[in-house]
Amino acid sequence: MEKFLDKLVEGSIDISAKLIIAVIVLAIGSKIIKAIESNLRKENKLKHLDASVKGFLISFISITSKIILFIVVLHILGVPTASIITVFGSCAVAIGLALQGGLSNIAGGLMILIFKPFKVGDYIVVGNLEGTVRTIELLYTKLTTVDNKVVMLPNGALSNSNIVN
Repeated sequence: MEKFLDKLVEGSIDISAKLIIAVIVLAIGSKIIKAIESNLRKENKLKHLDASVKGFLISFISITSKIILFIVVLHILGVPTASIITVFGSCAVAIGLALQGGLSNIAGGLMILIFKPFKVGDYIVVGNLEGTVRTIELLYTKLTTVDNKVVMLPNGALSNSNIVN
């Protein structure tokens, strides 16, 4: 009975210490995440971004940081985190596959901005469409045709097609 009580006391001290450390890490981590989030909202480095893109980026950073903090706290408490990380990884792969078309448009937009096969104001011919480039956005490029119609071309397809500039 004495050994049982000794192990019970040792176990409760160990659990209490882990719980206190986890609460401290959670409190400090939450304050750091809030400080980073408010700093990003006030920071002028993101002023060139559209307000919706800026909001999305800040919320993405905040949610990702909170997930990492949650996993760290679980690890401190002794919960095996390998399976949790595996579930998050599987979710990320599923989301990536679901957004495959959008991601190819984003990659195409980045390639257009990096390699600059055309720029805003250029007259281009792509397949059976032709017109003046009005905007190059993250997912689409807008052309204005000769008969004053606005055509939105997905950047993924545009970056993989023949362009006459």
